[in-house]
This record gives sequence, C-alpha cells and structure tokens, in this order.
Amino acid sequence: MKQFTLSFLLFLPLFLLAQKQNLTIHFTEIPSNDGRLLVSLFNGKNSYTSQKPYLTKSLDIENFSATWKLDSIPQGTYIIAAVHDENINGKLDFAETGMPEEAFAFSNNVQPKMGPPNPDEMIFTIKENESAVQNIKMLFFGMKSKQIKEVDVVADKKQFVKTDADKTTYQVKDNPTLTSGSMRDAVRKLPGVVLSPTGDLNLNGKDVAIYIDGVPSNLSGSDLKNYLQSIPANTIEKIELIENPGASYEANSSGAVINIITRSIATQDVSGTLNFHYGNSNNHKFSPSVMLLGRKNKINWQLQSGYNWHEQHQENDVSQTFYSFEPDVIFKHNSEQNNLNRNMYIRPMLNYRLSQNSYIVFNYNLNASNNRDHTTSTSFTENLDKITEYGKNYNYTTIYRNPEVNRNNEFVAKYKVVLDSMNRSLQITGYYSNYNKKSNAQSEQKTETPIYGINAINMNLNNAYGKVDLEIPFEKISFTLGGKYNITDAHNLGKYNLNNTSSDIFNNPTYKSEIDFNYNEQNLAAYAEARKTIGKLSATLGVRIEDLKYESRVASADTVIGDRITNVFPTVNLLYRLIPNVNLSARYSRRISMPAYSQLDPNTNGYFDSFASAEGNQNLKPNFFDNYFLSISAFNYASLGSYLRYSKNISLTSTVVEPNSLKTKMTSVDYENTKIYGAYLALPVPFGLFTKGTAFFKQPMNMEKMSYAYLYLSCNFNDIKDYPYPIGTGKKPLWMFNINTHVVLPYEFTLDGNWFHMFKGNFQIYSIKEPMNYWLVDLTRKFMNERLEVTAEVMKDISQHVAFNIENLKTDFFGKQDGTTFWIKLSYRFGKFKSKEETHIDVEKKEVEGGGINVRK
Repeated sequence: MKQFTLSFLLFLPLFLLAQKQNLTIHFTEIPSNDGRLLVSLFNGKNSYTSQKPYLTKSLDIENFSATWKLDSIPQGTYIIAAVHDENINGKLDFAETGMPEEAFAFSNNVQPKMGPPNPDEMIFTIKENESAVQNIKMLFFGMKSKQIKEVDVVADKKQFVKTDADKTTYQVKDNPTLTSGSMRDAVRKLPGVVLSPTGDLNLNGKDVAIYIDGVPSNLSGSDLKNYLQSIPANTIEKIELIENPGASYEANSSGAVINIITRSIATQDVSGTLNFHYGNSNNHKFSPSVMLLGRKNKINWQLQSGYNWHEQHQENDVSQTFYSFEPDVIFKHNSEQNNLNRNMYIRPMLNYRLSQNSYIVFNYNLNASNNRDHTTSTSFTENLDKITEYGKNYNYTTIYRNPEVNRNNEFVAKYKVVLDSMNRSLQITGYYSNYNKKSNAQSEQKTETPIYGINAINMNLNNAYGKVDLEIPFEKISFTLGGKYNITDAHNLGKYNLNNTSSDIFNNPTYKSEIDFNYNEQNLAAYAEARKTIGKLSATLGVRIEDLKYESRVASADTVIGDRITNVFPTVNLLYRLIPNVNLSARYSRRISMPAYSQLDPNTNGYFDSFASAEGNQNLKPNFFDNYFLSISAFNYASLGSYLRYSKNISLTSTVVEPNSLKTKMTSVDYENTKIYGAYLALPVPFGLFTKGTAFFKQPMNMEKMSYAYLYLSCNFNDIKDYPYPIGTGKKPLWMFNINTHVVLPYEFTLDGNWFHMFKGNFQIYSIKEPMNYWLVDLTRKFMNERLEVTAEVMKDISQHVAFNIENLKTDFFGKQDGTTFWIKLSYRFGKFKSKEETHIDVEKKEVEGGGINVRK
C-alpha cells in the first residue's frame, strides 16, 4: 500500500499535466484602456462566499478588452469576478451613494439586482477535456454596455470635493480654479485656508503642518514658502484638508494637516508637462519646471524638477513705544527690504511592482536655495534726549546684508504588500532627511561713530524615522495599527563680532564669541484606529501613545533643558448622513506641539543692530491642545461649522525688552491658557441656479463648463488670559471673507478670481489695525487640442497693519510687499493623456496594490 501511495504521489504531476481542460476568458466593453483589469477565479460557491480565490490575475487592457487564457485547469465548478482597476488602487471604488465608480463583471454576465449577485447564477462548469470559453461584458454604474458608449464625457462625475469623517479632499487636477499658478496658490485658494498676520498658513483657526505625498515637510518659514511657490499647481493630483488628524498622524501635528498629493498614474509611454511662469512687479519672478512620468512593465516612475527666481521688495514702518521710561521713549523705523530667493528642486520617484500584491517605492527630494537679503532701515527717536543715560535723540541708518545657502535632502523608501483578498495590508516606511543652512550676515549702523557687526551661522539638522502600518479590514469594521520611531538631531554653531568700530571685519572676519547649540529629540509611538459604519453613522476612533524625550544644550553654558513626556492622545471623528448628500460631523482630538527648532535656537536668526536682534528661546515648553469641531455639510460643497481649541500654553512670535532698556529681541514667548473658538460658512453659488431655476439640478455637473462663485465667511475669537490687548481692541473677534469665482466666457476663455478680506480684530496676540486684502484674477484659454494652457494673471498681495503689546513695550507694524504683480503662465502637456476623468477623489496615492475582488462594499 505504501508503494502504491508513493507511486501515486510521484506520478501525480504527470496526471495533472495530462489534463485537457482549459479556460479562455474574454472581457469586452471596458470603459477605457487606463489602469488594469483585476480578475479572481473562485473554485465553487464556497470559495466565492469566503472570498478565497483559486487564482488571481492582473490583465493589461488593449482596445477596451482583455483576455486570460488558462491552458490547464481541473474540471469542476467556477465563478469569475472582475474589476476595472482604473486608478490602480487594488479595489473597486464606491461613491457615497453606494454605487460602484468603476466597471465590474461576473461570469455568465450576471448583473447585480439591488445588492450583490446570486452566486448560484454565476457558477459555470468545466467538464473533462472541455475547452471552456467565457465572454464577459463589463458593467459600468449598472448600465448596459451599449449605454456606456452613448455617455458623453460631460456626464462623467468629476467629484472635485469629497467630505469624509476626518478630512475634506479637493481635486486639483482638471479643476480649472486650482490648476493655474503654483502649489502655494492652490493651497491658498481652498476654503478656510488663510494667511495669518504672522505670515503662516492657517485652517479655520488652526495652525497647519504641510505634508507632501503623506510625508511631513521639514522645511519651514521662507524656505517652505519658496519651495511651494516654485512647484506648479498642475503637478498636484489632490489636496487633503485634515482638520482633525487621526491617530496615524503624529501627535505633534498640533492643529491641522494639509496633505498635498502629487503622484499620478503613468501611461505605458512617457508623458509630462512643461511649465513656465513669469511675473513682474518692478521685480522679476520666473520659474521654469518639468514633470515627466512613465511606466514600463513593472516600473512606474516620475520626475519633477524646476527652478525658481523670486525678487521681492517689502516696505515696513515700525513704531515702538517704551513705556517703562518717563516720558515714553519712541523709536520709529522705516525700512526697505529687497530679497532675492533662488531655489532649485528635483523630485524623482520610482515605483516597482514586486508582485501582483506588493510593490516598493523610492523617493528622493532635493531642494537647494541661494538667497540674498538686503535691508536698509532709517531710524529716529523721540524723548530719548530726556533720558540721562543717552542725553540726545538718535537718528541713524542701518544696512543689513545676509547671503544664505540652504540644502535639503530627503530620502523615502516604502514597501507595501496586500496580504489577502480582504485587502489586509502591511506597509513599512523608512525616511531620512538632512537640512543644512549657512549664512554670513553683516550689519552697518551709520551714526556719529559707526558700528559694525557680523555673524556666521552653520546649522545642520538630521531627521530619520521608521514606520510600520497594518490595515486589517473586516466585513463590518476596519482596523489600522502601527508604530513609529523618530529621531531628530540638530546642531548650530553661531559666531559673532558685534558692536565693532572697524569695518575691516567685513573683509577679514574675526569672531569674538560663539553659541554652540545642540538639540536632540527621540519619539517612540504606537497607535490603533478603528473605522465602522452603522447605518447612517460613520465613525473613526483612534488612540496614540507617544514616549517623547527631548534635550537642548548650549555647549558653553550649563543650560541643559529637556524632559521625557509619555502621553495618550485620543481622536474621535463622527459623520452622520442626515439625508442624502447632507452630513453632520463631530470631531475631537488631543495633540501636542513641540516648539520648532528655529524657535529654540538661541543663535541670531535675522536682522540685528545695536538696538534690535532676533533669536530663539531655549526655555519654550511643549504645548498641549484639545480640539473640538462640529459642522454640517451639503453636497460636499456647502458647509457650516464651529470649533473650539484650548491650550494651557502656546508659543508665539513676539518681542521682549527688559525694564528701562531700549534693546529689543524678537523671539518666541509662551502664553498660558489660550482659547480659540469660532464659526465659518462655506457656500457655492452656481450662476445657472438663477438662470435655469430647479432645472439646473437635472443637468450633468461639469465644473469646467459651469460658472459659479464660492463664498467663505469665518469669525474667530481669541482669548489669551491676562494678555494686555491694545486699548480699544479688547477681545474683538476677527472676521474673514473669501470669494472664489469661475466664469465661462465666449471663445473657450475662462475667468477665475479670488478675493480675500480680513477685517479689523484680534488674532492670537496680534491686533489687526486695518483691513487686509488679497486678490488675483486669471484669464485662461487652452490651445492645441487642450495641450497648451495659457494664463494671464494679475494679483495684489496682503498689506499688513498689526499691533501687539508686551511688558514695557507697545509695537505698531505696517508692511506691504511688491504691490501689483502681473503674471504670464504657460503649461504644455505632451505624451499620452487620458480622455476621461483621470483620477477619482477617493484614490489614496495611486499606489499599485493587488488582491482578490469583492464587490460588496
């Protein structure tokens, strides 16, 4: 018996090879040649209901059809399920209504009726020695195949906005309002995104962390501004406004996250976009750039590169009242600042498909800047002659020059594998960045006895992390688990020779003092997140635990400041669908905000003379925030919301001065017990609503062919305990109004406008003394079969009039920059481009995944 069994096992492969059964599956009427066709072959009814396929296959699409041939297959019963994975995200996408957004099909051409199809109707049998054939027609939105061909492109649903429980996503590609201009322009046009009085981006009263392709940017300040300004908006696929970041995001994202996703699906051939922007406001600005992408077999690649030359002129008037003297001493400074910002970037990406269910991605990002700052300031004083120590008023001119060279290198590697047909997946990410800044500043103060000063900065910042994410979806609930270890190490050596009476130090630099500053931060985190839909309620609950250790040290002093903090950060996101297309959202999160390295570094980091300097504050504390949010939205566009943000302390840019001193220092200061609360209203107004009435809602929605206005109104209340606001302002709310318009003109021209108005009021510690305005107008037309896009633009940036009070000092600041700027923007697309909607709003990142097929949502 043993010999028979052994012989049977030895000859079993020969019996299998002798099988004559084969199966050929022809798929036709696929809506487009884009993406791929995912096919699962199930061995009987039980195999299908348990979603354990016998075989899976990813097929290329040609001429709207695909074929799978199996030359040897056991006899038996089978079921076929297929999905047109047009966006290559490894699954069938669904609209909010529950309808599939991609084509699908089953064996025997069975069509679902008010739910999943009956497996008994899909079963077919392969008999011994049979050559079976299945001719399957793809289904699209439940319509018959011949109806698909009759649908005009206009009828394709271009969903430019999608609201989820934890974020709002705006499609940029094919959205005419957002594609003209730079990446920074596109972000600023989004509802709720405003420029705060400090020049930072703000989303509905919250500070913002910028992510690019899911990775937090380690650039900040002018470096981040110049980088975003140099990248064209038409390289963006979509932008996610995440007002309440979930547990998978770092707890250090204190307020909101703006995630800019640039990756796109590539065709088999090389395609790309050439861009050239030129602007003039008596200063020159230009930025050529190129984006290339392609696919070859298992390799999907992309390259973005560009250069930015940005001249900027800014005029500032500052009045400072030192009220610790009797009488008050007043300093007035009138300055003209001319900046030349030059930066080059290159962003290659390589995506290699290891198997049908796994891939690996490599990213490298280089951003190199060479900037020049030249400031001439004229200063004069009042009542200084009445102070015995000085005995006279000062009138002097200061010339400040600061050449600065920056290099930022980022490396990202990511591996992802889909573990089974339920799309359970494992993702491993590794990240490393190095940022280096070198500057050599000079200050020349022209008084009766000229004073000269120099300082040299050499700063190096390294950041690295490893991250693991595991997605575990079940039929009724989905879990995400993960962990992350992050380490940051920074070092800055600043050298100084200040208040010198000889200008020889400019040509032969010698330094009399130095500050050697080091900062180290280590963070170990773990998180868990659950998503579940119960009827009309969608809930995302998460918890994150972080063990944070940080230390800052000045080598020449005994000042070592640090701590170890272990905390739990919960997150709750709820979305309830009141009626179709109307949602009620409620959110809560607890976050931490660590002071930025630049806020801690005690080295001088900006303008200085004998009376003024700018440096960090090593004594800043971590800031903890509790965030509450409630909103109602309709049709993904209209929304009404309110929010409350509380922190025991917050670090803000301010100025400090000692009693009976005239020497000011711009730095960051901790303010305790802060509350920010407010409300906003966002409302789209299609012009066709007035001309066509209710018939407007019965026609296909195409944003490119529609004229509309998008209105946004917000009100912010800022309450900082015991803060001495300027007289007459009190705790006055800050109102902001923004309108975006898109008007379709004759001869295929479009007119886009954006106007932002900030009323008088208080924001954090700053009082807005005069309304602030920002506006731009774009006139756009496409040529050469829509491959060439030409935009003429005129814009005027914000002028600021801000006041703030601190102990011993009142400051009144007025600044304006550049005036009106005229732009011409050219964009040329080449290669193969898709004829219909290229991307859907709920595609995560165009990553090649795989797995079995399950049409049940």
